[in-house]
Order: sequence, then structure tokens, then C-alpha cells
Amino acid sequence: MVRRAIDLPGFLAAPAGAFLSGDSFVFYNLGTVCGWRVWGRPSRDEALQLVTCIATAYAAGSPPYFSLVDLRKLEGVDAAGFEVLLDFVKSKKEQMATQLVRQAVVRPAGLLGALSSGFYVLLEPSHRVQVFDAMDAAVRWLEPPDSSALATLVAAFEAETTVSLVSSLRRWFATNLHEPAPADAAKALNVSLRTMQRRLTTEKTSFAAELRLARVEAAQRLLTDSDLKLAAVALDAGFPSSQQLATSFKEVTGLTPSAFRARYRGNVAAPKP
Repeated sequence: MVRRAIDLPGFLAAPAGAFLSGDSFVFYNLGTVCGWRVWGRPSRDEALQLVTCIATAYAAGSPPYFSLVDLRKLEGVDAAGFEVLLDFVKSKKEQMATQLVRQAVVRPAGLLGALSSGFYVLLEPSHRVQVFDAMDAAVRWLEPPDSSALATLVAAFEAETTVSLVSSLRRWFATNLHEPAPADAAKALNVSLRTMQRRLTTEKTSFAAELRLARVEAAQRLLTDSDLKLAAVALDAGFPSSQQLATSFKEVTGLTPSAFRARYRGNVAAPKP
């Protein structure tokens, strides 16, 4: 039976046969099979917790393992969180060559799927890794000796999860970045305006904060996938001006729009057929 850890210290105290759930990730250490699933838009702090969990698979005495990564519900990429994961993988590259037998990654659709594939182009991995569009194909390719552990992991990933109001609001923002009204959002989400505001507060966010994140994410896509000038990027992403784009973008990502484009433009690989 897989044990649920209450918090990160509890997981680290006895990681074998346990899993830990964060706000936007879950990690399972099942010995010869380990895996993690992310959703939403993981922050830098969430990424730090995740890599701390992954590191348990490389602790002294740990067996070689097969890895399953589920990114299907990923909604956005935080630049600082991406750097945390990239730095961690680079630091473990030599260990991965001998400790990580195979890694199957199930990617999300669209640009995020391309980013997922592009991550491994940046990494130039020394272990066997393959990116898939569907879970069943990933499972068939992985084929670990402990098939029961893999089945447990897949069942956990495929289990129905409660969709938060934040996730629903983020999907609504995808087509409503220009002058969106909170009342319209609440109506689309089938809740009252007061209920929406209360639930957003419970999830430690707000309509304005989520709108800013959605606009920054849209700007990230435009900066990596187009040659638009910053003023056009700002307008397309819903910002009133390039100055407001620059201010929000720097606060969210830690980079200016120009610095982000210079760093990530050209690093996104085309999806594999």
C-alpha cells in the first residue's frame, strides 16, 4: 500500500513507498518505479519541493528506476520554476546515466507540449527518454520489471481530480484577455460573483492576480513564437501598453520581455509526430 506523506519533511524521512502532493504536483517513490505529475502553473517554490522529492531516487542505496512523468494538465510555465528543474537535471546528469533506466514523458498539447520536448533538447540527456502524446503509449514503451508498481502509478495519475476554480478561470482567460469583467467570468463558471471571489481568496489568489498571470503567459507564447514587436505583444496579450507589459512581466518572471525572448527564443523544439 502506498503511503501518503503529510508534508515534505515527512516524505523525506521515509520516501520509499510514499507519495507527496503539493499545490501543483504529486511525486511517487515506488522503488524501481518513480513518477511525478504536475498541473496548473507550478511556482518556483513548488518546483523546489518537486526536485527535492525527485532527489530521493538518487539517494545512496536507491535502486535503478524507471520514471513516468505526466504533464498533460500543465497550464503554464513559470520561468523561475523551469530554471529550478533544468538546474536540478543538469546537476544529476551523471547519476541519471546509470540510475535512471528509462523515462517516459506524457506532454500537454500545443506550445507547452513543444516546450516539454524542447526541455530535453536543452538538456541533451544521457539517459533513455521518450516524449509521448498519450499515456498508454508511454506505458507500453516504459516496460519496467515491476509492472504492478507502474500500474499503481498510472491509476493514481488517471484518477479523477477536483478541478479548482482557479484552473477553470485560467481556461476562461485563454479567450478573454481583453477587458474581462469579473461578473462575466463568474457567470461563465456558473458561480455567483461573491462565491467566485471567496473561493479565489481560499485558493490564495484573486481575479486581478490571475488575469495578470494569464496575460504574462500569453506574452511568453508570443515572445517565443512570433516576431511581433513588444508593443504588439502587449496589445495582443491584453496589456494596455508595453510599459505595463514590462512591469508585470518582470514581476512575474524576474526577466524583462526582451531578456525572456533572448533566452528562450529558438530553444523550443517542434513536437515529434
